[in-house]
Amino acid sequence: MQYDAGTFDVLHADWPVYPAGHGWQLALRSLAVFPPNVRFRPIDDIDKCLLFVAAGTGSCLEPKGDLHDPRWFHVAVWHDDLLELHERGLISGMSLMSEYETAVAWYEQHKNTIVMNNGQLCRLDQPLRDHYDEELPTIPRIAAEGITVTDASTDILISLTRPVRDLERAIRQRVEPLLLIPFYDTAIREAGVILETRLREITGSASFGQVLIDEYYKLICSGCVDGPRAIFKVLRSELRTIFKFVRNDFAHALRDVTDGQCRVLLDRTSSILQMITRIAGE
Repeated sequence: MQYDAGTFDVLHADWPVYPAGHGWQLALRSLAVFPPNVRFRPIDDIDKCLLFVAAGTGSCLEPKGDLHDPRWFHVAVWHDDLLELHERGLISGMSLMSEYETAVAWYEQHKNTIVMNNGQLCRLDQPLRDHYDEELPTIPRIAAEGITVTDASTDILISLTRPVRDLERAIRQRVEPLLLIPFYDTAIREAGVILETRLREITGSASFGQVLIDEYYKLICSGCVDGPRAIFKVLRSELRTIFKFVRNDFAHALRDVTDGQCRVLLDRTSSILQMITRIAGE
């Protein structure tokens, strides 16, 4: 994974999505685009990064079978960023354990496993406290029902948004008059239309919604000999969540939203459009 700052990370996992970068702000944005009743259940933990599947009400939020299947909605978050979100009170459903406590919990789950040791089959050894120097609780432990974003995140998300003048030009020109009226839900709807129109222009397709996203994803991946780039999976996830939980919601009904909520969604849509523009220019 190569990030905008030029830094690299390697994750030894073939996941449907990866973190968009480092920082609790990015992690919060990844979690907060979902409806407030959604919980995130961990399904994988590799290289100090957790993969969550989103669970809630509705067919797309009731994952079953292969929980890694790309048709479900996923979020990937680094351990350090989860810890920061926890300390700031921005997520619930998480506690911390020491390395020894984590090893014991893992042992209890796998203690009946038979392994090969010096040419002989035997059961796993129980962890010994003396083998672990770190006593501080620094390793995330997720509740069985998963984590959820707390109400405290609302004001934080608003404070992180860019001014309207810094949004993608196509969105800014369209929504500025609407914000003065103020027709906040219409502004969000217009931004979604701009995003969907841009995808149709790139793909040359008349499709819409999730089908259009799949066509776009296949198009940008078609030039990757070694498989889809990590950033393409991040973009696919961003598009799927914004279409499912924002674009669809505002496209078919009037919505009562605040100025702050509007700016959060406009900023999010603008960021996705900017990513698409950068990829199209490569």
